[in-house]
Amino acid sequence: LYIACRNSMQITTLQLNIGSLLPMGSTAIGRAWLWALPPQERQRYAKAIMDAAGPDAAITRQCMEQAFEELEASGVCTVASGYRRNTYGVALPLRVGRSQTLMALNCGMVGQAPDLGTIRDRIAPALKQTAQEIAELLHDLDAEP
Repeated sequence: LYIACRNSMQITTLQLNIGSLLPMGSTAIGRAWLWALPPQERQRYAKAIMDAAGPDAAITRQCMEQAFEELEASGVCTVASGYRRNTYGVALPLRVGRSQTLMALNCGMVGQAPDLGTIRDRIAPALKQTAQEIAELLHDLDAEP
């Protein structure tokens, strides 16, 4: 669920705005959020995602595991064409406020056949800096999820 969204240009192929819902198991932002959950909670969500994936469950599980490995190694994950063809995302989890509410931050784009490693290397530092700034700004927020 997007609670904030900034589009630098109008994209007609992918309309996202506040309130937009995307599938958790196939998006960078969803996978980043899942990864940061406590293990039992992550397993519960993953089971529901696998059940919903039906015959594609094995591929979905493999893609999620790859994202989790990438998050372990670099702190961000990338997904290409997970939600919709020619869409790409780079995301990371963050915790905000006194309750350390789990959220995720994402930079998404539309384009054809990008080099995800180059995109990650270009976007990840700014995404990490932005996440740190958000966490600092919301440090004293006293709200529960």
